Amino acid sequence: MVEYRQGHYAEAAKALLAADNGSEQSSRDHRPFIQGTARFYHAMTLFQQGNQAEAKDILSATAAAMKPLPANDKDLLAARTNQDDLLLWLAYQEARALWEKPASPR
Repeated sequence: MVEYRQGHYAEAAKALLAADNGSEQSSRDHRPFIQGTARFYHAMTLFQQGNQAEAKDILSATAAAMKPLPANDKDLLAARTNQDDLLLWLAYQEARALWEKPASPR
């Protein structure tokens, strides 16, 4: 995520794919968080590199596999949502926001 935040998208893509592939060795409890976060950031990286179609496919597939969160996102803690779920939800919101922001004039 650091590489992504610094705008080093090619390096971020490599690191995120490695994290996604390496998540198979993580505990079953944390695997969805690691895979989901890596995939959302990978989608954002692809988007920033101009590959919107593949990025949208990854975003859609990852969001569909996500554990559903409560409909009221203002009260996530009351719904006993754990830290991994919250962080994954934030990564999803950030990725989704890329498609919703207005295009910048060129």
